[in-house]
Amino acid sequence: LGDEFEMSFSLVNTSDQAGEVTVQLAPPPFLSATQPSASAMLPAKGTVELSLRLKAERPGEGDVQVVASFAGASDRLSLPIRSVIRYPVEDNAFFGNDVASAAFSLVVPQEVIADFGGLEFGVANTGFVDLEDGFTELLDYPYGCTEQLSSRLIAYARASRLAPVARVLGKKPAAIKAEAAALIGKILARQGWSGGFAFWDNGKTYAYASAYATMALDEAFDAGFPVPRSVMDRAYEHLLGLLSAEKPDGIRDERSIHALKSVLVAVLSKGGQTTRNFEDVLAGFANPLPSARLYLAGALAARPGLGALVLRLIEPILNKVVVDAEDAFVETETLNTWDAGFGSRVKTTAMLLTVLQRLDRAHPFLGPIARWLVKRLGSKRLATTTHDRAYALMALCDYYEGLEEEEPDFDIEVRLGNEIVMRDHMAGRAPDLYSDRVSMASIARDKAVPLTFAKKGPGRMYYHARLRYALRGDVTKIAPKANGFTLARRTFSLDGEPLEGAVGRGEPYLVELDVIAPAARRFVVIDDPLPAGVEAVHVNFETVSPALKKRFRDLLGDLRPAGYDHREI
Repeated sequence: LGDEFEMSFSLVNTSDQAGEVTVQLAPPPFLSATQPSASAMLPAKGTVELSLRLKAERPGEGDVQVVASFAGASDRLSLPIRSVIRYPVEDNAFFGNDVASAAFSLVVPQEVIADFGGLEFGVANTGFVDLEDGFTELLDYPYGCTEQLSSRLIAYARASRLAPVARVLGKKPAAIKAEAAALIGKILARQGWSGGFAFWDNGKTYAYASAYATMALDEAFDAGFPVPRSVMDRAYEHLLGLLSAEKPDGIRDERSIHALKSVLVAVLSKGGQTTRNFEDVLAGFANPLPSARLYLAGALAARPGLGALVLRLIEPILNKVVVDAEDAFVETETLNTWDAGFGSRVKTTAMLLTVLQRLDRAHPFLGPIARWLVKRLGSKRLATTTHDRAYALMALCDYYEGLEEEEPDFDIEVRLGNEIVMRDHMAGRAPDLYSDRVSMASIARDKAVPLTFAKKGPGRMYYHARLRYALRGDVTKIAPKANGFTLARRTFSLDGEPLEGAVGRGEPYLVELDVIAPAARRFVVIDDPLPAGVEAVHVNFETVSPALKKRFRDLLGDLRPAGYDHREI
């Protein structure tokens, strides 16, 4: 953006006639032609070169049309071209949910580019609109081991029990029930004579498959799906037997035995079963796997008067919660293959959300954890298993159901300054997000502009806004902002002396970057672009001068530069 560039063309005359040739440009709207046409004499059987100039005025993508005319004939060429922002881009996000109104203050610098960015905002009257992708991914999942079928059945059960979810998905109750019944039939076909479940047809029963299938069938039973009571009784009896066994499923590692038994206790407690040997499982307090503690904590939190014991169980997990600017999650460590499936980061974080809701509806971690889980559900890459998605959906359904005690029936008015940019009435849990956009050219500069989400009536309002703009001008004169990092960049000669002014041709120099953060930061990329005409020197390459290698190593000691123009930490 702002660059001017030259397009050169070679024109070839294959005829015996000489004459004038003309080339003309027809640029797309985001470009201007500073030299739109050129002419020259084209000799017979000869060649001539002509150049035209264009300038990028604003961002865009399109085609440049070029027409060459000679001796009453013409030819046309279409060239795709793109203009992009190379100025610093700023993003400011505002979001939340409340039963009352919300207000923010926006300040847009004078130096912004008027035709880039703007304010995007949206309002919803139910948080369930955020769960559409998570439900769809599970309901449409094509593969079918018992664990995957059970995860899908959990999604169907929650969709059937929660009318807002069904509306968001656009599914009728009869369709949900019919599709769920087909899944139940497939799962029941894998129940063995002992009451346990196999992963596949005619296979061996496994403890965890049995526990997870039983939990899914319990969810389906509560939703009113056709699950025979006799099936549940046999499944519970099988789980009670596993809980009493010294080494269920032949597992010998004590840590893994305690982890499995914590699952059994949780599933049996959810089904209202009396759990024998509960005290033996509690003896596994030292189990370092967070999800094992959370299974027990979830079972205990559902019982009155045990809050202190639950807090004792989850205290080590609360110490593992990573809190960023917007989100929070449990940092987990994969110790073996059992941990990878049993205690993934998504599943463990979802289980903590469930337990905290039962303990304290006002806990400060609830909102940040819910936001983190919603982001994972919206990405195929970040929530990698049906297991993860099922646990996240159960936790988030409980979270939103607890928040939305009142049926929404309110008027919404969004104001930017004194201008009303959205006004609507929102009754019933609507499956849509009401959204709109204000262009950057319409927003005042260099002064505080209030953004207000005003609400009148019962129900909870969910809102978000994103202000995005690009700064024009000399980027070196833009004042730095403190957004969680402090950065310093210095250049030195290989003698360790600070450099000021220009660096001579062929002269090596060292760049030192200091990055200071007040807390641990994850997924950070530090990008320090190389100036034009500069090459990075990697001292481990054999093509580097031995003398230059020695100078670098004498200066840096044991430090070895890694990478060329950025380093990821």
